[in-house]
Amino acid sequence: MDEMHEEAETKPAILVVLGPHRSGTSALTGMFSRLGANLPKHLMPENDGNARGYFESSRVKSFNDRLLAKMGSNWRDVLPLDLRTIEEPDREGLLCEAAELLASEFENAHLPILKDPRMCRLVDFWREAIARFGYRPVYIHTHRNPLETARSLSARHPISVETGLLIWLRHVLDAEAATRNEHRVFTNYQALLENWRAQVSIMEAATGIGLYPAEPAARQDVDAFLSGKLRHQASPVEELSKPDQLTGLAREVFCILESWTEGRSNLVDYDKMDDLRGSLDNLVGVSVPFLKVLEQETAWRKSAETLLNTREQERVQNEAERIRLASELDRLSEDGARREAEHMARLSKIEMELQQGSEELRRLTASNHQLLGRLEDVQTENLRVTEEAAAEQHRLEEELRSRDDLIAARDDSIRDRFDEIARISEVMLTATGQLEKERARSHEYEQGRKAWTEEHARLAAEIDGLRQKATELQNRVDDLLASTSWRVTGPLRRVSTFLRRR
Repeated sequence: MDEMHEEAETKPAILVVLGPHRSGTSALTGMFSRLGANLPKHLMPENDGNARGYFESSRVKSFNDRLLAKMGSNWRDVLPLDLRTIEEPDREGLLCEAAELLASEFENAHLPILKDPRMCRLVDFWREAIARFGYRPVYIHTHRNPLETARSLSARHPISVETGLLIWLRHVLDAEAATRNEHRVFTNYQALLENWRAQVSIMEAATGIGLYPAEPAARQDVDAFLSGKLRHQASPVEELSKPDQLTGLAREVFCILESWTEGRSNLVDYDKMDDLRGSLDNLVGVSVPFLKVLEQETAWRKSAETLLNTREQERVQNEAERIRLASELDRLSEDGARREAEHMARLSKIEMELQQGSEELRRLTASNHQLLGRLEDVQTENLRVTEEAAAEQHRLEEELRSRDDLIAARDDSIRDRFDEIARISEVMLTATGQLEKERARSHEYEQGRKAWTEEHARLAAEIDGLRQKATELQNRVDDLLASTSWRVTGPLRRVSTFLRRR
């Protein structure tokens, strides 16, 4: 046994909040989440019943409803439950499903926190599922004045306050009995609202889990969250002193839980709680049929109250509508009188305008007669002018035709001249071509003449040079003739004669 306990101590912890519906479990879980605990992934949405949130898994809640239904029960059933009514194959499948559900809701969480009031009656089942998940449960019990819980339940569901007290008793007694010899601590809703820091210190000492934040912002966040606005039902403890058996049973259980909140617990309390749980079993066995009738009457009463409230709201709305319509009728009457006065004023104005229009019409009629006489005169003058214009137009047309003939003749003459000009232009173009050819030939001739002149000058110069050389040679021949014998002079004379001929 000690080895199993030591093995459990090595597993990471999961905080399990246990408490009846409407007893402060949401406030406690919301506080833990602000101190670092990990909420499940799929949270139930807030609503009018809990505007700040439930902080519990919607998937776990649906699973618990299904598990209770499998045992023929529901969340407000007060009869004892026995998990052994679920057959072993079904129970094994449900445990595997629950362990997988925890794994998906708290993946990679360092300190998961699990909360659903239905778990007060299903502690044994979830203890095994949590073990398969690989965690060890640390139970945080919370409670509230049972009358406050019962009245809060009755305000939101068609159940009586007596049934609400039985639900409170069943949840706290079953949860307490199922968590003995486990890591657990007790707190209450009022103490949490009054001094949450002291309650967190008690929980840390009892569980060994550090929760108190060092950051001022976190503490301020918890202060703002745990405001007095969370408490909608407040009942003095003295009301638990009523002499009936149910209230007396709730008072005894409440007093023991209150003492445990302050750290005082002993074996005598455990025996007393067992006796009180037995008394509850006996009480519900006798009172359940009556409670069902009472619940039906409560449901009928609530339905009648709802209908009456609806009718009253309709009456108030109808009265408000009647007043609005009367006011609207008065406004419309005033508006109608105002519009009638405006219409009468406009009618008087229109009659005056009509009278003025009639006088203007008579004046315009007389003026029209005068204008008709003038129009006849203008028409006669217009006829005369038209005839004169027609005659002038005929004359002008004859003159235009004559000028058109003259213009046509001139056009023919101009065309002939244009044709002559075109012919002359062609001749001029031909002559211009020939002139260009002659100019080219003249240019070529000039170029040839220039070249011939240059060649003639060159040849003349060359001839002059030859003549000079011939003269020089003649002179030399003459000199030679003079200085040589007769035999030599014969050929020389022939050369000299040749040179002279040249």
